[in-house]
Amino acid sequence: MKRMIKKIIDPILPYHKRRHYKKLFLSNLSLGSVRSNWKLSNKFHRTILQRMSLFLFVTRLERKAKFTDLQTRVVEEKFLNFKICAYDYFTLNLLIKEIFFSHEYYFETNVDHPMIIDCGANIGISVLYFKMMFPHSKILAFEPNPHAYQLLKRNININKLENVEIKNVALYDEEKEISFFISNLGAPNASVRKDRGGERELIVKTQKLSSYLQNVEIIDLIKIDVEGAESNIIDDLVKTSTLNKAKTYLIEYHHNINQDRSKLSVFLKKFESHGFSYNLRTNYIPGKRFQDIFIHFYRESFDNSSI
Repeated sequence: MKRMIKKIIDPILPYHKRRHYKKLFLSNLSLGSVRSNWKLSNKFHRTILQRMSLFLFVTRLERKAKFTDLQTRVVEEKFLNFKICAYDYFTLNLLIKEIFFSHEYYFETNVDHPMIIDCGANIGISVLYFKMMFPHSKILAFEPNPHAYQLLKRNININKLENVEIKNVALYDEEKEISFFISNLGAPNASVRKDRGGERELIVKTQKLSSYLQNVEIIDLIKIDVEGAESNIIDDLVKTSTLNKAKTYLIEYHHNINQDRSKLSVFLKKFESHGFSYNLRTNYIPGKRFQDIFIHFYRESFDNSSI
C-alpha cells in the first residue's frame, strides 16, 4: 500500500505536501480504492499534473462520501471548469465517477453543435458532461423529481450554460399524473416504480417524448436513464413513428426489476426492426437478479428519408 501511494505521489507533489496526502490515503482509503481512483484519473487524456489533480479531487470526494452522512443540505464542489451542487457527497461521488471518469455517455458525432435529449437528467451531471464534450451543443433535459430538478436548474445557472432547456416532467407513453418514488432528495434511482425508487411517494406530471420530436428534424443523441420507464418511452416513439428521429441512443435498461418477466429481447427487437445496431455492457450476476444493462444503439448510416 505504501509503495503504491509513494509511486503515485512522489514524482508529482512538492516534498512538503507528500506527507499530508500519504497520511490521508493510508488512514482513510483502501489500496483498491487508491488504485481505482488512479486508473480513473488516467482515463482523461491530460498532462500528468492534470491527471494528478483529478486523482486528488476524486480521492478527497470519496473520503467525504465515506465519512459524511446523507444530508438534506446542499454541498458544492469545483470540478474541472464547473461548479457542481448536490444534496450529499455520496451521490456526487457516484455520479462524477460514473459519468465523467467512466465516460458513460461518450458518443461520437461529426457536428460541433449536436442536438442532445437527456431523459433522466437528475441534478445535471450528465448535462455538464455533454457540455464539456460539446460546448456548442443544444440540450433538452427532462427530470421529474422536483428536488433533483432544483439542483439541475442551479447547476445550469451557476455554470452559465447556454442552449440548455429543462423540463420538470416524467416521460411516459401517456400524459397524466403518476406516482413517482424517491429514497432521498437527489436520489439517482428515483422511479415510477416503488420497488425501484424508494418509499417516499410524489405525484408528477407525465408527457410523451414524441410530442417534443414532431417538429425536430434530427437528434444526434437521446440518452435515457429513467429507472424502469424506458420501455414506455420507446413504445411511444415506435407508435408515433419517431424512433428514427435520433441517430444514436444511449439507454440504461433495467433488467429483472423485482424478478419481472424478461422482456429484453422485445426491447431490442424494436430497434432492430428500425435499422439500429447495438452493443451492450453489463456485469454478470449469477441467478435471477436485477441488472443494469447499458445499451448503445446506432445506425451505420443515417438517412433523413427514413424519418
